[in-house]
Amino acid sequence: MLKQFHSLLAVLTLMLGSTPAYGATIDDILDPNANLLARIDVEHLDWPSVMESVGGLFGETTPDSIQALQKPIDDFLKALRKVDVREIYVSFALQDASRMALAIIVPSNSPAKARLPIEEMLSSIPVVADLSIHTTANYVVLAHDATWQRMLQQVSTSPSGLRKHYVEHQNNGLSITIGWSNELRAEVAEIWPQELPPPINIPLSPKALVRDIESLTLTCDGKAPLQLQVVADCESPAAAERVYAYLSTIILSQGMDIQHQSSSVIVTAAKPTLTRFLRPLVANQESTNTSNNMKQIILAMHNFHEAHRGFPPRNTVDPQGNPLLSWRVFLLPYLDQLPLYNEFHLDEPWDSPHNRQLIDKMPAVFVSSQTSTAGKGLTSFQVVQCQGSPWNGGENRLLRIQDITDGTSNTIAFVQAPESKSVIWTQPTDLVVSEVDNLFIEVFGPRDALPAAYFDGSVRILTRDQASNLHAYFTGQGKEITQ
Repeated sequence: MLKQFHSLLAVLTLMLGSTPAYGATIDDILDPNANLLARIDVEHLDWPSVMESVGGLFGETTPDSIQALQKPIDDFLKALRKVDVREIYVSFALQDASRMALAIIVPSNSPAKARLPIEEMLSSIPVVADLSIHTTANYVVLAHDATWQRMLQQVSTSPSGLRKHYVEHQNNGLSITIGWSNELRAEVAEIWPQELPPPINIPLSPKALVRDIESLTLTCDGKAPLQLQVVADCESPAAAERVYAYLSTIILSQGMDIQHQSSSVIVTAAKPTLTRFLRPLVANQESTNTSNNMKQIILAMHNFHEAHRGFPPRNTVDPQGNPLLSWRVFLLPYLDQLPLYNEFHLDEPWDSPHNRQLIDKMPAVFVSSQTSTAGKGLTSFQVVQCQGSPWNGGENRLLRIQDITDGTSNTIAFVQAPESKSVIWTQPTDLVVSEVDNLFIEVFGPRDALPAAYFDGSVRILTRDQASNLHAYFTGQGKEITQ
């Protein structure tokens, strides 16, 4: 459940809405140990505007994972509005990090009614954490039992930047406040360095910043075009002046605005700036995910080899020589997908009435950064068939490590093919290059780098500059030089 709710919160950080300030507090139920508190305006949230604003922020198109949340979120918000829920709070305490236990707080004049849509939402999400629904005269709370007891008892509640400042930012569609108790902040300030280490050439003092800043709040004002603000609420106007002096040059150099107002320092980032920062981060994360998936697949290939004295066949065929299923299907038992493997009719082709029903069950491991379309069953992880490829003639044949005489560290097992070459994961189709002269364009496509998994179990990036003798990487017995 938390995985799904984390995705929900990731989207909600971009949500828009024009809201009046409610001015209410939840001090009587807020976890005394909370270090993070998010407030989401339910009453004025405009989901179509959300999707429009999110579009293009992380890439050319809105990711499918975000689009898939559109209807569930919209339905949930409508259900909450029907029972007069105006806002939701989500709190988190660092001491709950090991169990990743968020607490969801729903203020309501009719808790019994407000509980119903929450129960319905929970019933549709697999529960993976020990969270329970609790009600009081004014709230519905979804929390771990230990967190709930802290919320009820309100023991050891001490002044903190979070409790002091979270109410100040309720005139936004979204606010996320991070703050610590004054005692913890003082302890951290004692051990944090006065300056950043030499490799980081930024003139900042972590010790000074943690002493001066009581809380940090991310807000979204809900007005087009998309704009986010980070507000540093400081101990005093003098502290705010120091923080402004530390940060102004750095912030302005990145195309963002910074202002000093009384005891606060406000940094504003518009959509173009956000896009410039977020797209490389997303691209790097997607690249990491792709590499990790490829490592799992090549490891599964080796586990298959150990069990069957050979790598999986490129594809299987029936007695008449007709192709049936891809090598990817036969790796399922070695990717913790044995139940899915057992669902296949192995003597039927990939597109038989039965096997077609399994296409949409493609495991996430076969999703790459350029085919984030798990629901469509497409993958770009493919072996390359070309002159001299160890995969040639691979129907119903097990390729062995000893067949790769050029060396497993010099021979590519499979690649992330260009997006245009993506195939249905169960389909016995891979990247076929009939002419060696066309190998470069067929394998690289428009890209400058080629993610490749080698038979030795490694995953490496092959750049255009390194690919002068590209064909050598795809032959197992060619005796070519790959360096």
